[in-house]
Amino acid sequence: GERAFTSCILLRSIILPDTLTSLGTPDMDHLSAGIFSGCMFLRSVILPKTLTYIPRECFTGCDQLTSIVVPESVVSIGENAFEETQCIICSQDSFAEQYAIQSGLTYTTLSSNFIERKANPDFEYDVYPKDIEITRYIGNSSYVEIPLKIDEKNVI
Repeated sequence: GERAFTSCILLRSIILPDTLTSLGTPDMDHLSAGIFSGCMFLRSVILPKTLTYIPRECFTGCDQLTSIVVPESVVSIGENAFEETQCIICSQDSFAEQYAIQSGLTYTTLSSNFIERKANPDFEYDVYPKDIEITRYIGNSSYVEIPLKIDEKNVI
């Protein structure tokens, strides 16, 4: 539904794959307004590369959100979409970067050879043409072993 995840305090991380066809709206070019608002412990979001619009108040109140890559396909962002979030990650010279500047949001730009952000059960990682860079541990074990390779690419 439109507010399927609103105030979901157990939600820590979510991956919306490129193959997703609907989430609160009839199609996946945009999310519904406020769908993740109030998810105060949400830390990491991977959005589909097909997304073009992030609506108003989509991530409002997600004050632990420190890792959200806004895809280059996004060409419109609604009012207060990221209010109270820590930081967005976007491509240099993208619409999202301009939005962050105009809104006074903290943001980080991706390197020009960045391909995509992915996740497996233990790690969130950035994919580059020749390497993988682990960006966050998302597993639940107290013993963590950093792999030498992920998806047949060297971990740097």
